[in-house]
Formats: sequence, structure tokens, C-alpha cells
Amino acid sequence: MAGYEWQYKLQPANIVLVKHNKLPSLNSSLPIPGSSADEIFTITALEKGITILHFYLVRTWEPRSIEPKEEKKIEIKVI
Repeated sequence: MAGYEWQYKLQPANIVLVKHNKLPSLNSSLPIPGSSADEIFTITALEKGITILHFYLVRTWEPRSIEPKEEKKIEIKVI
């Protein structure tokens, strides 16, 4: 979806480390404004415990008062 990007929050934040990367379009070596891009989130355990990873799909330039287009919550348990 044009202009949307997945953002995330961790609660608590000390259980895992999350890295967020965007892949370039397969059709071009340069990013095309408004084009879709795959996003990859790599999760690395830091310590034992349980955390909630809350994803939300937003346009980063819009005010935070606008509700996300989509949301997902994932419980992560590190043992």
C-alpha cells in the first residue's frame, strides 16, 4: 500500500532485539516513490522472558492521532 510502513513497539523492550530492513523492489535497483517494498524484521533473543511485539501499519508523516491501517500483536517467549 502506497506510503504505508510497518512500525513496532515492544513491551517490555529488554527481552528481544528487533532489526527492521526494507528490501528494494525486484523490478528496479532504485527505490520508486509510492511503490511497495517488502519489510523484514529480524528478532534476536537477549534474555529469558515474555514480550509483546506490537506491529502497526501507518503513514509515518501522518499525525499519530490517525488510527493505524492495520495492527498485529505477537507474544514472544524466550526460554
